[in-house]
Amino acid sequence: MTARITIIKNYRNKETLRLVELQELASIIREGEMLMAVVQKPRMAATNDSDPVEEGRWMSLKDISALLKKHFKGYKEDTGSFQKIGNYLNRPEYKFQSRHAMDGNYYWVKLKV
Repeated sequence: MTARITIIKNYRNKETLRLVELQELASIIREGEMLMAVVQKPRMAATNDSDPVEEGRWMSLKDISALLKKHFKGYKEDTGSFQKIGNYLNRPEYKFQSRHAMDGNYYWVKLKV
């Protein structure tokens, strides 16, 4: 179990968190807020690549990261950025539709910006 998951579980269980854990929790929340400020889950699921669906579009993690970098000066892309974005989009409360391709994962998103 990763340290981040442990911190979130402890927070949800109302356990006392150390200062380092509180800073990490703030980082998790900030990243999620930034991501949800630029994308949202489309109401309709993607059906076929050839079907024109007006609401959503497939975006790679690299494209989503570039979008965050463009809209938030405080966002820094590091080695774990793509994994963090993917983990957030796969969280149970969001569960964005995804597909795996040769060049990475793509997520069905609707742009807010």
